[in-house]
Amino acid sequence: MAARKRHIMIVEDDDLYAVFLTHYLRNNLGEVNINVFTNGQDGLVGLEHGKYDVMILDYFLDDMTGLEVLQEAKKRQPELVVIVLSANKKLEAAIDLMKAGAMDYLEKNPDSAFELIKALERIFEAKELEERTLTISLNLSKNRPLRIGLIVLGLIGLLMVVLNLYTYLAQPG
Repeated sequence: MAARKRHIMIVEDDDLYAVFLTHYLRNNLGEVNINVFTNGQDGLVGLEHGKYDVMILDYFLDDMTGLEVLQEAKKRQPELVVIVLSANKKLEAAIDLMKAGAMDYLEKNPDSAFELIKALERIFEAKELEERTLTISLNLSKNRPLRIGLIVLGLIGLLMVVLNLYTYLAQPG
């Protein structure tokens, strides 16, 4: 089963950093669909027009804080995975974001792009396993009457073997 193309939303008001992230993610993750939004409100509107696997969110935006965007995004797409990537070094902000539903909080630094790739790989791997499990569960539930029929036939066959064995053992001599 081939992995489906993943959809990533970047909400980042620094155009140069957004371009860097877009190219870096495409070069390191392969087939991904990336949409960039330069402010929180545009990002939230983007959620109304598309389904995303991951939102990469800056904390300091021109129109809203990352926390405000995160809280509203989770109302619109509760299953959306949000990674905050920000220059904000305040521990309180990171704690508030994690409590509000952020999956990860990465500080912008020379290693943050590499850390982001590792975080996204883990997320996509977990999502793929979840999708496979769901597919298997659905397939099993669709075939439930067949499985029950096979179990009944197996029990009847076992009963016949036991009856034949009993009849054989019960014969004199």
